[in-house]
Amino acid sequence: MTEIRIFRYMGLLGLFLYFLAQISLSQPIETKTITAEIITRPILLYDDPIDIQGLEGLVKLGAKPRYILIYQNNCDPDAQKTGVIDPMKVAKEIIKIGGDVPEGWGVLDFESPFDDWIHKGVDSPECKKAVESMVNAIRKIKILFPKVKWTYYGLPGLLYYLGDYNWATAPEEIKKKEIARQLAQYGPIMDECDWLSPCCYDTVGDGKGGIVPLPNQRISTRAWHAARTKMCVDYVRLKGRDCPIIPFVCPLYMPGGGSRVWSVIPNDVMVEDTVEPVILSGAAGVTIWTSGTHFIQLVTGINKSKELTEGGGVETMIKHWSEDLHLLPAQLETPSAEPVLKKMLSDAILQMASEAVRIWNQTHPPTKN
Repeated sequence: MTEIRIFRYMGLLGLFLYFLAQISLSQPIETKTITAEIITRPILLYDDPIDIQGLEGLVKLGAKPRYILIYQNNCDPDAQKTGVIDPMKVAKEIIKIGGDVPEGWGVLDFESPFDDWIHKGVDSPECKKAVESMVNAIRKIKILFPKVKWTYYGLPGLLYYLGDYNWATAPEEIKKKEIARQLAQYGPIMDECDWLSPCCYDTVGDGKGGIVPLPNQRISTRAWHAARTKMCVDYVRLKGRDCPIIPFVCPLYMPGGGSRVWSVIPNDVMVEDTVEPVILSGAAGVTIWTSGTHFIQLVTGINKSKELTEGGGVETMIKHWSEDLHLLPAQLETPSAEPVLKKMLSDAILQMASEAVRIWNQTHPPTKN
């Protein structure tokens, strides 16, 4: 069986090399048509159901099968140094995760140094190199795996702070200029994507561990999430493209702006500051990300790598989760805590998913035949 599998993969790689040689980089690959899905129900995507109860709940809500998420460091770590993506390495990782003929929804997560280089501006050689590489890679991946709808993670960018302003207080002209700048930089890559998934994470807080951000921070976060969604909606409409906008969201506070990082967001804050702004701004659904099973394994010591470096690392995650669950940190740092943590994250994911479906249905009444 091992020999048969080796020969099969050798054959697949041979086909990959043949197809890659045939692709003309000057010709974009046709994107998928998904209008029928958009007008009948919200598109609900997830990376990790956590447990069987979570999976059952997501299926009942109409979620799509788990999306394929390709992390650059798992398949092409050299890209972080070179700024050039190797499509063959990406293809091998896709087969490893999704099988020989994957279907559904797929995300290519290549952020470093690509975002930094792109933000140098359209006239910079670094931006041109990054954009060319990302366009090249997704074109080839779309040829090799045509049954998957592909996108890049989190693009386009959009600054939260604009000089002395935040997104809620900045003058319209400054906001329009920022949107135009980002679309000029990311536009060529966005044009190749079958769907767009801007990041709409709740990151801004009081910096003191408060579970609810300050009122002005919440207002700005809502405005920023709405803007990140609407700029994509407006862009694809201007281009005349059938390209759904399905933002990345998370039921946990994320690092980067003084929030109570890794804690589950209270439901009213999650709804009002994330789900409502993206749905009301034209999103076709939401893409839920948690990497929850991985985080649980880090906290409980099942995975002893302690590799998390963002948001204060695993230590901060243990501190906040133990406080939120009214437990001692030592009570989480053991495999026996796994069921408790699974329930916490599974419940949070299902709550966010159900709220997204509820709000989408309220704003998209069924059409009469």
